[in-house]
Amino acid sequence: CKLAPFVQILSVDVSIYSLVAVSLDRYHVMLHPLKPKLSTKSAFIIFVIIWLIALGSSTPSLFFFNIHAMDNVGYQCLPVSPEQLMGTNTTTNSYDIYKIYVVYNIYSQYIIPFIIISCAYFRIASHLYFSKPVGQTKHQEVIARNKRKVSMTGFWP
Repeated sequence: CKLAPFVQILSVDVSIYSLVAVSLDRYHVMLHPLKPKLSTKSAFIIFVIIWLIALGSSTPSLFFFNIHAMDNVGYQCLPVSPEQLMGTNTTTNSYDIYKIYVVYNIYSQYIIPFIIISCAYFRIASHLYFSKPVGQTKHQEVIARNKRKVSMTGFWP
């Protein structure tokens, strides 16, 4: 019961944080193409940091989830006791901490990564859309060729 939520939150965290790292790497490569790329050692350090943050973020789930006996249903794996869920228990300290943990997970797994990834890809898209092409495009070459033809024929009577 304790292991399943832990692994679930761990895998989501690692996936989300890896997506954030990939988007930031693409941002760096696209906007600064001449600067050195990420080295293997730096990538490994980022990989280890992602796993450590994900482990730290998912560890509280090991303390919150327990097996509880339900009257009509049998046994269920719940984050807090059924009394705390119904509000009949006066000591709701662990339930309040669990609510804070849920809000933390919403921010760390969805809101903050969404903002970072969206900003990175928006900056990449705007950089590509508004930047001038390097060298001449085919359309520009045709226009330049036609201008040369007109200017050369203009000198002859």
